[in-house]
Formats: sequence, structure tokens, C-alpha cells
Amino acid sequence: MSGEKKLNPRSVDVTIGIRAPRKIKIYPLSVADELELTDIIKVAVTTFYEGQNKENAVFIGELVDLVKPNIKKILGMLVEEPVEDILADMTLDQLVDILEIVYKNNFEELIKKGRNLFKMLEQVPLDLER
Repeated sequence: MSGEKKLNPRSVDVTIGIRAPRKIKIYPLSVADELELTDIIKVAVTTFYEGQNKENAVFIGELVDLVKPNIKKILGMLVEEPVEDILADMTLDQLVDILEIVYKNNFEELIKKGRNLFKMLEQVPLDLER
């Protein structure tokens, strides 16, 4: 037991590959990485909603400009192996699968817990007259 490597139970194996499928391990984000990714997501969501009334070509160009510089950074937060190797061996569909895992593993439950926390805080009487 002492020589065994303990793995994070929230890590997920994902199959990627264009010609030769292989597995990579996706790790959960640290708090620092979650905060950084949240900033990236806020810009992406804003770009998405602002793009609703733009021509498709303009909107797609803005979205690509946002994703391109951040995809390496985001993957670097999630995996141990070189990001360039993963990107060269991955389809966009596989990338979206990974992003879904990131959302479910790092944000979905956090959002539920945050909402519940605020509901609990609403129940606490505030004595503002002190």
C-alpha cells in the first residue's frame, strides 16, 4: 500500500484520437484554475450573447479569437501530458466532450451548492439595529 500512487477519484479517463484512439486522464481543477477559467467563461458567454445579432461570419471570428488563445491554457489545467500532443490528436467533438466533463466535474455541483448556500443565508435573520 505504501508504494501505491493515489489517484484523484474525480479524475476521468477520456478517449481521444483521430487514427489511433488512446486514453488521457482529465483532472479536476484547482480553486485557482477554476477562478481563472471562470473569467474566460464570462468573456465567452458575453461574446456569445453579444453575437446573437451579428452576422455569422463576424460572430464565428470573434468566438475563434477567444477560444484559440485559451484552449491550450484550459487543457494545460486539466492534463499532465503535453497539450500540443493532445491537440494534434483530438477532434473538436472530443474537445467538446472534455469541456462537458469539466463543467460537470467542476461547476455543476458547485452551482447547486452555491444556490443552496444562498437559500440558507436568506433564512438567517439579520439584526441590523445593533
